Amino acid sequence: MLQTDLWDVVARAQKHIAKYYAGALVDESKKDDLRAYIEKFIADNRIIVEGYTAKQLVDRIYSEMVEYSVLTPYLGSPLLDEINVNSWDFSFGTRPPSLSR
Repeated sequence: MLQTDLWDVVARAQKHIAKYYAGALVDESKKDDLRAYIEKFIADNRIIVEGYTAKQLVDRIYSEMVEYSVLTPYLGSPLLDEINVNSWDFSFGTRPPSLSR
């Protein structure tokens, strides 16, 4: 097993997916395939990241690659007024109680 940090895995997974499965990155109908490719990459390389289950790691890498990372869960809320990103530690303009960091 290779224990590493999240950002190293994200970078390696992005490079691998872009090299072998680039079509899955641009085709909306291949979302499930892309998740499967990420899952296979994690399993084949026996990668673990502290604090993440295998499913959580796949979901996080997927979010980093094709969504808006940590912002994604907040973007669909009609209760959210704005998100101000000034650094890696983003702050919320108006955050309803149901949304948490």
